[in-house]
Amino acid sequence: MERLIINGLLILFQQFDSISLEVGVMPEESQRDVVFCCEAAFTANIMEEFDHDNINGHHVCDGEYFLGSPSRLWSDNSGAFVYTPKEGWMFSDKPELDVHRAEGVKGGMAFMQHLIIHNGEYQNVPWSRKPEDMFVYRALCSYYGRLCIIQSEDKIRYDDFERSLMKTGVSEALYLDMCDRWNYAWGRSQEGVLEYLFKENKEKNIYTTNWITFRKK
Repeated sequence: MERLIINGLLILFQQFDSISLEVGVMPEESQRDVVFCCEAAFTANIMEEFDHDNINGHHVCDGEYFLGSPSRLWSDNSGAFVYTPKEGWMFSDKPELDVHRAEGVKGGMAFMQHLIIHNGEYQNVPWSRKPEDMFVYRALCSYYGRLCIIQSEDKIRYDDFERSLMKTGVSEALYLDMCDRWNYAWGRSQEGVLEYLFKENKEKNIYTTNWITFRKK
């Protein structure tokens, strides 16, 4: 991972060849082709066993389309991220339409989430959590054309996170599920050394359901 800190944001760039949506079991550190993975779509309910119906919103895994769980609030699934090996990656403000771009495509993936910024414009989509809550927030972003993961360095209010993303010049931002049961993530440095985000919460990571996963051959 290449790291950059600006405006109180930690920006993580991945050197990758493909992106997948892994479900059910988080990628293992022994998978040498995985360079980064973290929780993507919301999980609807605390469940002991995995079910695609427990992932919030329509999603695609290796070309296979799943309906997922209905959104708790319409704002939760206001956007989508889509990737196919041929077309590359895109952010969408028409999630129910565009997730189908990956359907039936080998290596295609897509998931729905809360859209923060699209085409450089703040989306002003109502946030369904308490505005006064202080958390470390994370988003999948496009920063000057480079796909990256961005999270706040410290706990902040959500609207301050939005403002920091806009100030930094992010053109696309799609929220990624967080809080202490969902924020554990891991990746590799450019030298291949394992690096962690919220490693102290790894054992709480038992109810997570899906992970955006970057791979390099």
